[in-house]
Amino acid sequence: MNAAAIRVLLLEDNPDDAALVKRTLAHAGSRAFVVTHATTLATALDALRADAFEAVLADLCLLDSSSTNTVKTLVAEAPGTPVIVLTGSDSEDEEEEAMQAGAQDYLVKSESSGLLVARAIRHAVERQQLAAALQRSNLELLVANRELEAFGYTVSHDLRAPLRAIDGFSAILDEDYRDSLPAEALGHLDHLRGAAKRMNEMLTALMALSRIGSAEMLRGPVDMGLLVRECLAELAPEIGAARTDIRTGELPGCSANRPLLKQALLNLIGNAVKYSRRASPPQVSIGSERIDGAAAYFVRDNGAGFDMKHAGKLFGVFRRLHHTEEFEGTGVGLAIVLRIVQRHGGRIWAEAAPGEGATFRFTLGE
Repeated sequence: MNAAAIRVLLLEDNPDDAALVKRTLAHAGSRAFVVTHATTLATALDALRADAFEAVLADLCLLDSSSTNTVKTLVAEAPGTPVIVLTGSDSEDEEEEAMQAGAQDYLVKSESSGLLVARAIRHAVERQQLAAALQRSNLELLVANRELEAFGYTVSHDLRAPLRAIDGFSAILDEDYRDSLPAEALGHLDHLRGAAKRMNEMLTALMALSRIGSAEMLRGPVDMGLLVRECLAELAPEIGAARTDIRTGELPGCSANRPLLKQALLNLIGNAVKYSRRASPPQVSIGSERIDGAAAYFVRDNGAGFDMKHAGKLFGVFRRLHHTEEFEGTGVGLAIVLRIVQRHGGRIWAEAAPGEGATFRFTLGE
């Protein structure tokens, strides 16, 4: 048998129609068809259990089955095999029902040439192969993401043990020998402890990022006004220290995972407070707009801003557009926000200019 041949199960109880289909498929192009003929649904099911087929070409009206029951039964028996209806009925209602039942195509015998039938089979097989390949790719991507998340969490967790040792012993050195160490050594020690602190913050942020992908994605109604007020209450010390003027606008409710959305808002509002603290006076606005018919929430500040040519770096892990000497941080906060928004099926983007502040907008999908 030709390795490139398409194995077709033909379910047809009319011997003349069956003979015509087999004859036309035998002369339908360069790629051959190997046809197995069944006259009843029962024998077709036996054939599907005994052998592998790349497509099923089925009449709807049979001695032991009728209408869309034929399609439903075939799809249930061989869910990975495309079913193409070839029937004498040109009823639009029956066609719609057959497609809803799982048929990939619907052909009327009186309107279908051998070439059309062959083409429909080839296209159905190609679609099924593409769908299977996409499913495999999605599964592989899911496994890779889970492995990456697990790796990130493990690395972050395991690195903390030696980091705790560095911090702990350097603290002992500082407490017990500070008075006897020369000034240069004390400077080195302070740099060492500062670096250990920054690395611990980065590992904490990396662990938080790794958990976003595996967090349970349960959505429910969220009062955005209440959620923003909760975030502002938690950020009150930073807001008070910077004397930031906070302004809130209309905040329509949404359907979201509340804990994840709160984490995203805390990061966005916290960043806005941080980067606007040198403005005179510092201002942060939180509200929403309608964009393409959907609610887009925004957090806007009048702070340091950034050059839009570097916007592509914003949401990368450990990517920063300002030096740590200017503004503290790990460079993971926006990566966390991006992951949360994407898990909701939404998108996030920014507009800014150096010295003129920045606006971050995000949607949450349906």
